[in-house]
Amino acid sequence: MPPMIASRTATARLAGFLYLFVLASFMAGTFALARFAAAEGPYRLALLGPLVSALATVPLAAAFHALLKPAGAAVSTCALLFRTVEAALGGLTVVLLAAALKDAAQVSFHVGIVFFAPGSALFFVLMARTRLVPRPLAALGVGASVLTGLLGAALIAAPALVRTIGFAGWAPIFVAEIGTGLWLLLRGAGPESPR
Repeated sequence: MPPMIASRTATARLAGFLYLFVLASFMAGTFALARFAAAEGPYRLALLGPLVSALATVPLAAAFHALLKPAGAAVSTCALLFRTVEAALGGLTVVLLAAALKDAAQVSFHVGIVFFAPGSALFFVLMARTRLVPRPLAALGVGASVLTGLLGAALIAAPALVRTIGFAGWAPIFVAEIGTGLWLLLRGAGPESPR
């Protein structure tokens, strides 16, 4: 395999692994935070889940940027910037949770989701254009990203929706991210597709 293709495949596999890692660390931390809300020691330990998730979002976005920049440098850079702001807001959310400002942390999280959505959608558009992942999976990712952004904005305006919607509202983006992560982890990437 030529070195450029091997490098592209390795980057795609790294992106796939990071996609799954970010999601797993975030979900594990979120469930642990809910479970240990009354116990300070375990609660503070559970804060590491969303913190690690926020940190790992930056190399995830950088890997996607490297893979997708040839298909659209400006779009890929814009997506990278949105995902970087999302990661920064994720870190702020951990700070607010650690300071026991849970209402402010929830707003910070939802603002982070609003920044996540366009970055995620733009990366999925480029994945469809380059056929990095199957087009139906990329289309699901675009639609789920838009839905997630709308949901994040709605939750800022009407926080009571969290109890009404629960995890069902997040299901499409979880399916898209898990599917993409597994696809890239197992398949890697072939030679770069024409623009």
